[in-house]
Amino acid sequence: MSRRWQPTAKEREQVSMMVALGIPQTAVCAIMGVSDKTLNRVCRYEITTGRAKANAVVGEKLFQAAKRGNVTAMIFWLKCRAGWRETITIEQSKPVAEMSDQELNRVLIANGLEPIDLALGEPAVVPFPRRPR
Repeated sequence: MSRRWQPTAKEREQVSMMVALGIPQTAVCAIMGVSDKTLNRVCRYEITTGRAKANAVVGEKLFQAAKRGNVTAMIFWLKCRAGWRETITIEQSKPVAEMSDQELNRVLIANGLEPIDLALGEPAVVPFPRRPR
């Protein structure tokens, strides 16, 4: 009969760190030399909280960097946490190919883009492909 595994504080921290790093639980078991069942029974807290603790530490460092003026950290934070995007979303009621020049200009202006100068005719670069009329 084998004795029960009683992990030390250092082993518990090691399990927590491996979980936080995304190492598969089967690999954690192999490294620690225990079965999946034993690891789940003895280190349930470490398995459950390891990833969240690591995310909290990294998140705190990122937030502190952003507060110190690190522009990259600010941009990353705003994209991930505040929903910022670098794309332009244009909402329209019908396909561009079916719009008149006036309708297209209204859509362009409403979305912060330069309108087509109708006095000059079609511009050299059309912002959207359109079917000829």
